[in-house]
Amino acid sequence: MEVGWKLWNLPMRIFGEFAVNFDADDRAEAAGHAGGGGQRYAWELGLGVGQLKAKGDWEIRAWWQHSDQFSLDTNLVDGDVFDARVNIQGIAVKAGFMLADPISLNLTYPMAGAPMVITAPVALAISPLIRSTNINSFKLI
Repeated sequence: MEVGWKLWNLPMRIFGEFAVNFDADDRAEAAGHAGGGGQRYAWELGLGVGQLKAKGDWEIRAWWQHSDQFSLDTNLVDGDVFDARVNIQGIAVKAGFMLADPISLNLTYPMAGAPMVITAPVALAISPLIRSTNINSFKLI
């Protein structure tokens, strides 16, 4: 869910998502952790300022993300933030700038715990039809 508005002609938005895995008990048992089905929730909540639409536009987003161990299918988790791990929580900050209409430069810095993972992927996106496509990604560990 996302709610947007303008403040002093600057686009802003609050966004968030919530997920419950109703099959968490079965997934926990299959993984050898019977009784671990309570680990079924995932959510994120964040704030964005700016908007990437045309050359010269900029955007900054920050969000808190939490995912329990059996809350999400690990094949579907975004690999750009927290290395597609579950059973982790933390904050991520993303800054973007449109170099040209189909080209954006995005820097993402996520910091998470349990276990502690610090990554800083850098992605250059060229996307005339798709919003973002990672060409290269560097991680600082």
